[in-house]
Amino acid sequence: MDRRNFLRIAVDLPAELHLDGGERIVARVRDVSAAGVQIQCDALDSQILAPKGSCIGPQGRPIELDLGFRLDGRRLKIRCRVVFVRRVSHDEYRIGMRFSDVYQEDVLELEKLLVRRH
Repeated sequence: MDRRNFLRIAVDLPAELHLDGGERIVARVRDVSAAGVQIQCDALDSQILAPKGSCIGPQGRPIELDLGFRLDGRRLKIRCRVVFVRRVSHDEYRIGMRFSDVYQEDVLELEKLLVRRH
């Protein structure tokens, strides 16, 4: 059973993730919806983004970060919360992220871009 409430669109886009501590990670966006994204990264970056596969940070709060990527020529920067981490292969991880606030300006722009694509 698929629990997703939003249509997900498969993509392959370069992305940058910016953690609150100033760290920057390069990854790939693999799918996108009006509610969140799934990214692909290696084992090392997965440990930086979500240590030990946890979605909760050291202070006991959900892990949040800023995600930047381009879609249809538009640069988007969206605040996200990590919701799952999955190991796909030896050095490939998928991390699911939900948008922290669906009313962020770039989330609303993303919705428009998704409607145009489908």
